[in-house]
Amino acid sequence: MEPNHYKSQVHEILHHPNAMVEMENFIANLSKQGWSKKDIYQMLLNIHAEMEDNQAYNILSDTLDRFVGWTTEDDQILPEENI
Repeated sequence: MEPNHYKSQVHEILHHPNAMVEMENFIANLSKQGWSKKDIYQMLLNIHAEMEDNQAYNILSDTLDRFVGWTTEDDQILPEENI
């Protein structure tokens, strides 16, 4: 699937009451489909650059921080892969 296909899905997830958990599930599913950590990160970074909603922006910022390891070791996303 093309990254743009997921843009509306990501926006919907970011407005979910359990957005962080839903983002983790979304990312895990992409990884299982064969997406690399780098490709997932780049897609989310592109969406992040276009965000206008502050709450959604902050949630996505936290998600991106977890990708690059700017968090505790237990909170990292796909820690076994490098970007």
